[in-house]
Amino acid sequence: MSNTFQLSTIDPVRLSSAILDVHESQHVFTVLLNSLSNPGTIYSVDQKIWERTDGCAVPLLALLGHETPFCVSGENSEELTAIIKHVTTARPSSLKDARYIAIPNSISSEDFAEISAGTDLRPDSAAQISVYSSGRFSTTASSTTGGTSVRLSGPGVDGESELTFEHIDSIVLASLLTRKFAFPRGHDFWFCNSEGQIVAIPRSTTVTLINSSTEKVS
Repeated sequence: MSNTFQLSTIDPVRLSSAILDVHESQHVFTVLLNSLSNPGTIYSVDQKIWERTDGCAVPLLALLGHETPFCVSGENSEELTAIIKHVTTARPSSLKDARYIAIPNSISSEDFAEISAGTDLRPDSAAQISVYSSGRFSTTASSTTGGTSVRLSGPGVDGESELTFEHIDSIVLASLLTRKFAFPRGHDFWFCNSEGQIVAIPRSTTVTLINSSTEKVS
């Protein structure tokens, strides 16, 4: 996958702001790990990190290693891709080959279908996906203030729990509700917003819709 941005053409402030020191990387890594272990529980990343970086890129900045294949989905993704590449030395790739994916805006159903869900023999080859969602997350269902509420169950969830997104991409929501691949195949999701909140829904979690203001979720 080619990238038209060279180091000399990247905004130097944006580039330097994306560099996490060892303590920040450990902090983000711990938040990400805890969130996967506790689906639907809302965690927070240090606001100083969130204020200076690109929302859904934070998980990738903390997790990517040398030559790890990753992809930033959507239009105008070239500069963010170049920043992540230069900061982490990871390798930009296609959606199909990426192990980590950032979705800063929206994604088409055709593009989402390209994302690896792993295989029965290699479920670890599935992509882990970081999605930016505008608005807050809350752990109660809302039928009056808009947004999309879902019910979660499965490993790491005490019985059932509820999670509400003010906004969630319709294609991502549909993938959570349909779960076309049987566990252990599937995608792990981190959802991030502008306030530094992170909530995870891993592939082992069953998601059912309570109510939604998002169109075309089927």
